[in-house]
Amino acid sequence: INTLFKQTDAFGNVLPANQWGRYERYNQIIGGVNLVLERSSVNKCKRDELDRLFGCSNRTECCHDEGTRTTGNYYSASLVPDVSRAFPNIEKAEGFKADSDGRYVFWMDSNKPLEELRNRIIYLAAGQWVDLSTKAVTVSTLMYNGELGLFAKLDVTFTFFRGGSVQPQIDLDTVQSDPYKARPWMIALDVLFLACFMTCAVSVFRSLWAIMQVHGRQKGFKVLCCDFWNWVDWLTIGLGVAYIATWITCVVTDQAATNVLVELSRTYKEVGIGSSKYEHKLSDAQDKLQDLVNVYLEHRTVTAFMSLLMGVRFFHAFRKQPMLSVVTKTLSASMKDLFHFAIVFFCIFFSLSFSGMLTFGHKVLYFNTFNQAMTSSFLLMMGWWQWEWLRGVEAESTTMMFIAIFYVIVRLMMVNILLAIIIESYFRVRSKVAEEYTLWNSAMSLVRRFWRKHMSHIKMERLFGKYDEELPEEINFFHISQRPRDPQSVTDERRPSLTSLANAGQVAGNRRVSTEMFYWQQKQAVAGQANINPEDAELKIPSPVPPEQAMEILNGTVKWTHHIDSQTNLTVSEALVMFGYNHTLVMNVQNSVGFLLARLEGVRVGVGG
Repeated sequence: INTLFKQTDAFGNVLPANQWGRYERYNQIIGGVNLVLERSSVNKCKRDELDRLFGCSNRTECCHDEGTRTTGNYYSASLVPDVSRAFPNIEKAEGFKADSDGRYVFWMDSNKPLEELRNRIIYLAAGQWVDLSTKAVTVSTLMYNGELGLFAKLDVTFTFFRGGSVQPQIDLDTVQSDPYKARPWMIALDVLFLACFMTCAVSVFRSLWAIMQVHGRQKGFKVLCCDFWNWVDWLTIGLGVAYIATWITCVVTDQAATNVLVELSRTYKEVGIGSSKYEHKLSDAQDKLQDLVNVYLEHRTVTAFMSLLMGVRFFHAFRKQPMLSVVTKTLSASMKDLFHFAIVFFCIFFSLSFSGMLTFGHKVLYFNTFNQAMTSSFLLMMGWWQWEWLRGVEAESTTMMFIAIFYVIVRLMMVNILLAIIIESYFRVRSKVAEEYTLWNSAMSLVRRFWRKHMSHIKMERLFGKYDEELPEEINFFHISQRPRDPQSVTDERRPSLTSLANAGQVAGNRRVSTEMFYWQQKQAVAGQANINPEDAELKIPSPVPPEQAMEILNGTVKWTHHIDSQTNLTVSEALVMFGYNHTLVMNVQNSVGFLLARLEGVRVGVGG
């Protein structure tokens, strides 16, 4: 009473009435405390011939089966009315009548004076509220912490075992009151989550529509059902909808509970406690808060399963990157061996768990039931075990023999076989993945593609018309053409200072130049060797050349790098041919553009252009 219904401070001074019902100083009890009783029925004992020994000689039923439940009124007509007259504020047989759920509920109002609360406890004791048929007593209360903005539901349950012991258990559930007001930044996170969820849902629906268009409705449905990852996507979307729905329900229920609590406070100031209006508002507030705790529990459950499925979706994304897919492919490759291993493992594990239950279950709680025996065996397999837990239970030789057999068979043999299966599959999968497909290389390739696609570029032929001082320090030279171009066209916009280079392009343009040329034909035509037979040609690659192949071609025929200040051998013919292909050339201009022009001019003289 003094702990839950504190009405004085540490020095014995009486607190104001608005501070009554504070638990641990910061938690305000809402309304009061419910005492909930569950009872078992009275039945015959297990062995009738021993009833006299148990003291049941004059009664046919005197044992209490904890597996049963009674809902009848059990108060004594001769005892309880007298107690009720002694306590006029207590209704007749209050707490001794079962409700619709078969529970016996007794209410303790935190706004009552301590003396009246003590009288209510005396009333229960005098009426023998707790007797031999009692299965469990639960002390349940709802609280609000204004410091943290939390609603809390506290249940302390005392379970009465038929062996004579009483085991307490504490359950505490907390929910955030008005989460958006306490943490306004959550609105941005929820909007971001909703946008990501809608993007994912639209992507899945578009994929579904595309499959239906290609395969038809019936066959497309079969294709979707046969893919495991489609089921994961649809379950994720379904749980996402449930997540959003339960969260909206939480917010609405929280607002409704807040409104009821505001009305309860207003009613308390107007009419005080004890009136029917206040009791009605208090009951309504208790129901709303209980609903709030329940919907938050549902929301957390949905969130937990959704997080699990989203984690599974990561494995689907990892398949796109060779090095990351090693783990998923390892699990997939070892699945057949793991299935057969699991059959043998669980047969041995269940046998040893059952043996432990029969050996130690009658003395040790850890092996009392088969479920507890399996849990303890798992802990023993993982090494989370202490010798003292089984020491002295049976003969020391029996205990040591059980632990030795379990360790050798399960921990040393079976667990290592499991690791060997997975490691063997890992090495088999890893040997098929090239070393260059690392996550770092993939990231660099992604950055490189983004840079070349979205950063500004300057066509190479425009470079020759720019002065050195006008050029930035970093320049991207870019030119795209869907088909090979006449090398003559690249010299039209050049300055007079590059007349010799333009003449070389004109000479090359009079050679065999066509939009249907192969690369080797265009290369030899520009170089002035148009009569070379195809079988004698150096290259036989059709036009146009994709960017990936163009890089390989240039690396194989021309010695050049991205940076001009390094050793670069670039002939006029290769430079002009490059203009006609879908290829990006990135150069870092450090010396000057004149350096490139001088190199091209020297090569032109060398080839006799």
